[in-house]
Amino acid sequence: MKTITSAHTEDRTSMSIRLSDNRILSYSTYGPEDGIPFIVFHGSPGSRISAENDLCYQLGIKMIYPERPGYGNSSPNPKASFLSWATDINEFLNHLQLEKTALGGVSGGGPYAMACAAQYPHRFTSLSLISSAAPQDLPGYKNQMAISNKLGYLLNKYTPFLIRSISKSFARGLKNNPERTFNQVFKQLCEADKNIICLMKKSEAFQIAVDHLQEAFSNGVEGHVTDMKIFSRKWNIPYQEITCLIHIWHGEDDTLAPILGAKELANLLPNAKPNYIKNAGHLLTEDSKILSQILSKVKESYFL
Repeated sequence: MKTITSAHTEDRTSMSIRLSDNRILSYSTYGPEDGIPFIVFHGSPGSRISAENDLCYQLGIKMIYPERPGYGNSSPNPKASFLSWATDINEFLNHLQLEKTALGGVSGGGPYAMACAAQYPHRFTSLSLISSAAPQDLPGYKNQMAISNKLGYLLNKYTPFLIRSISKSFARGLKNNPERTFNQVFKQLCEADKNIICLMKKSEAFQIAVDHLQEAFSNGVEGHVTDMKIFSRKWNIPYQEITCLIHIWHGEDDTLAPILGAKELANLLPNAKPNYIKNAGHLLTEDSKILSQILSKVKESYFL
C-alpha cells in the first residue's frame, strides 16, 4: 500500500493512501498528532474538510476524517456498499497502524460507522452516532423530515435516474452561489439549527462549511449518488455484532434526520446510551457545549 500526500506534505487536510485494489482513499487529520484517535465519517454529502478545534487539543483527541468513495479526492467504487466501506476502513487503519480507535458517524455517516463497528468490533473502543440517519423503511420516519430530504428519498425509491441530475444541480449551486444554496436549506431547518447558521456566518465557520460541501463535489457527484443508492437498499447491518459502547447523540428538533430514527436505533443497538438533546437540531457538532460532551465521552470510553 502506497501513501500519497498533497504537494505540501505538512498539509494534514489533503492526505491519501492507495488501497490494495488501486483506489485512492483521501483523508484529513485535526488535533494533536499524539492524541486519542477518533475516526469520524462525514455526512451525505460531505468531505474531509473540517476545522481545527481547541477542544481537540484540550482533551487530547486526534480527529481523522476519511472520504468515502466518490467524494473529494477518493476514487469512486462501482461496488460500494456498507460492507465494502468497512473493508476499506480496516485496510486504512492497518495503514495508520491503529489497532484500536474511537469511531463516529455524523448524519449519513452513521450507518457506515455502524457497519464498520459490526464487521470489525475488535477495532473500536466506542461508537458515537451523531444526528445519524436511520433506515428509510422505518414507519413514519420520513413524515417528520424536511421536504428536501424526504423528496430525495422518494425520488431515489421511485425515480432513481433523477438523483444524479439533482446532485449536479446542487453541486452547481454550491459552486456558483453558495449563499443562495445555503438559504434554500436554511428554510427547512429547525430554529436551533437556524440560530447556529446565523452564528456561523459571523465567523470563519460558515466558509469552512461551504468548503466542506464544495469539496464533496470537487470531482463529481458520484459519492452522493452512491450514498443515496446504498441508503435506499435494505441495510442488513448486523447490529448485534457491535460490542463497543454506543453513544447516540440526537437533537429532538432535528428535521433532516428525525428523532424517531434515533429512538429506533437505540432499541436495535446493544450497549446503546442515548442522549436526546432538547431544543437542538441536526448541527450538533457546531455547538461547542454539545461537541465538548461528545468528545469527553469519546475520551472516557477509550480508557475503559
